Amino acid sequence: MESTPLAIGQIGMLNGRYILLSRLGYGGFSKVYLGHISGEPTNEVAIKIPRTKKHSTSFRKALDDEVKTMKDSVHEHVVGLIDYGNDGIFSEEGLPD
Repeated sequence: MESTPLAIGQIGMLNGRYILLSRLGYGGFSKVYLGHISGEPTNEVAIKIPRTKKHSTSFRKALDDEVKTMKDSVHEHVVGLIDYGNDGIFSEEGLPD
């Protein structure tokens, strides 16, 4: 699969890092997709893509805070952080069907 930047909502390869399978929904910060990490035989993951490419300082701090909270939260009922990039895109464990 070719690695090209995707328009939000497009399914395929994203930044050479993720394979997007389907859109799950969106929240205050991000749009959320079901996908896989490229080149890794992993289970499905949730991939969060910031809703805006222009990150204000306060928006980036809020993303960083969310990621820090996820890193610090280890519990059987909390999904774990898998990957976080400088572009603000991060992935977390997918939930089983």
